[in-house]
Amino acid sequence: MAAVIWTDLVQLIIYIGGSILAAYMLLHLVPGGWDAIVKDARTFGKLHVVSWSWDPSLPFTFWAGVIGGCFLTMASHGTDQLLVQRLLTCRNQRDSQRALIFSGFVVLAQFGLFLTIGLMLHAYYAVFPLPQMATTDEIFPAFIVRSLPPGIAGLVIAAIFAAAMSNLSGSLNSLASITLLDFYRGLAGRSLDERQMLTASRWLTVVWGLVLIAIAVLARGWGSVFTAGLTIASIVYGPMLGAFLLGVLTKATSEAGVMTGIGVSLVVMIGIRVLSPLAWTWYVLVGTLICVAVGYVTSSLAMRIDK
Repeated sequence: MAAVIWTDLVQLIIYIGGSILAAYMLLHLVPGGWDAIVKDARTFGKLHVVSWSWDPSLPFTFWAGVIGGCFLTMASHGTDQLLVQRLLTCRNQRDSQRALIFSGFVVLAQFGLFLTIGLMLHAYYAVFPLPQMATTDEIFPAFIVRSLPPGIAGLVIAAIFAAAMSNLSGSLNSLASITLLDFYRGLAGRSLDERQMLTASRWLTVVWGLVLIAIAVLARGWGSVFTAGLTIASIVYGPMLGAFLLGVLTKATSEAGVMTGIGVSLVVMIGIRVLSPLAWTWYVLVGTLICVAVGYVTSSLAMRIDK
């Protein structure tokens, strides 16, 4: 875990540093500089910051951000092993709280940086021809390869890989740990010593790496990586947060009730994804409510039957 955290820190520095360098180069490559970038953004409506629409099919509205985003953040920062494992490495609860609060400011600054780079890229390609590409995810890498000097391009590409590797190392660590401790150790039918658990965790890391590669290959036609990734996560986050809230807020919830709530919530959320126009930013809220309602009712009915 210490290796993952320190590696993530180094990758974060490369990632942010490379992005700032790309923004600096864009600022000088766009004819007219910052004034031209702002003018282009105003002309094409890129500075429209807040949407007050109540349309649930629109993902980026004020209400989806505040309400849906609240539940998304509760799930990702409160129940997801990827982040919780880092919080558990802090010295005490107060340090964990500080880490959470500080991460909010870092994420806000990071989003501001990349939104600004997006404005710069739009202004840049309003002057220079946009290369042919399959998806919008290729716009920034295409700019790096085609428009930046070789040394700087290499550094920025390293920054992109650093961001990907940072998430990947933590994800593999979490998936292997959960599989080992919650499933493999119990199914083995015998006690395992530290060496056996370490060997098993290494093989599980390999297995999950292959699974993630397969998902990446299948997801190539799912549209934007940003939207596809958060959509998949939000479908799962709802049941996970619901199970956590049932355990924290209620005393009468049974294991069978929670498992039923998780199962029903997952099925319903997949159905909503396939059949409904509901935006993904609402998925965690809806999935949580379904899991809590079904889990609590199922547990209450089971207790009455037992009595």
